[in-house]
Amino acid sequence: MPIRSRKKKNIIYSESVTIKYRKPHLVRHILLLFSTLLCVSCESRYSDYAELREWEAQIPRSAHAVSEIRPIEHRVWVSPDDGNGDMLAARIDGAKRAVDLNVYLLSDTKLVNSLISARRRNLPVRVILERSPYENPKGNADMFARLANEGILVGWADETRQNFNHAKYVLADDVLYLATSNFTATSFAKNREFLVETPDVPTVGFMKRLFEADFQRFPFRGSQENAYLSPTDSRIKLESHLRAAKTEVRLFAASLSDESLLWIFAELRKRGVSVRVCLAYAPDAERKALSERMKGIGVDFRQAKSPYVHAKTLLIDDTILFVWSENFTRNSLDENREAWLILWDSPFVKRYKEIIERDCRDI
Repeated sequence: MPIRSRKKKNIIYSESVTIKYRKPHLVRHILLLFSTLLCVSCESRYSDYAELREWEAQIPRSAHAVSEIRPIEHRVWVSPDDGNGDMLAARIDGAKRAVDLNVYLLSDTKLVNSLISARRRNLPVRVILERSPYENPKGNADMFARLANEGILVGWADETRQNFNHAKYVLADDVLYLATSNFTATSFAKNREFLVETPDVPTVGFMKRLFEADFQRFPFRGSQENAYLSPTDSRIKLESHLRAAKTEVRLFAASLSDESLLWIFAELRKRGVSVRVCLAYAPDAERKALSERMKGIGVDFRQAKSPYVHAKTLLIDDTILFVWSENFTRNSLDENREAWLILWDSPFVKRYKEIIERDCRDI
């Protein structure tokens, strides 16, 4: 996914059952103000903005220390095996207070119907979408209009602060659902994906603050013990964790191209740390060159043909499991809005390793 130029585009939020694009300057700002006022009823679910700013100011932009990771209550769902789409739709159907959703691509029929049903039950429902997905610049346009026509508060992600809005999560009442997948039928039914469900109060609170800031287009930076963000300090935290690895690193993802991470893998191998990488199969020259480079430094490099690996995960020393929306690329780490969950000593690790061994045996 390349870096695009950051041109400030029209800000469009839904206000009622109709949506119009490219309003004249004054009317557009009235529309934005009215949408913000409509969201005041949702605001009581979150900390006020003064608290948000005070909390944010306590976190240095370049904090190098890795926060201590806590064990948190969680469950990990696996696509295509566990019916992630049906589960997520059912959780939205069961919501009693509010639903917030932020995703790069949204098209799954059942999930969309659940969002609409929640709004028809008079729940506050808010959605953030990427305006111009890569090689599909109008990919969310129809969905934006449909949700707006149903009275859902929907907004385009802020393109002035990030390259792409590549996050993938839902907040239903006080539970967080963070996924590696887009919310599309193909992602749920055909891809290898992971989705973490957690009611952990500090983590959910942090992600609610993030959503509020992104929806209102406020600046937001920092991290929480079990949740990291891009494009703020995720690279620093990830590289710190990797450099602290003692026995083994396993990466299972769609792609890997970030030069800094590749150099760290080389350093780990020099220290005798096992590094195992499995990526989605790609029969191109770039992937062949990466394979040769990895094998040249002693990395166990494999590719998986089926199911298609769209997951973005990393396991360090069989103890720290990262599940996130982020590809292992410079653009994802440094330019996109991405969200991660870090699971400490997860009981899911055993199944995770079994999935890797099964999926990555082809090549």
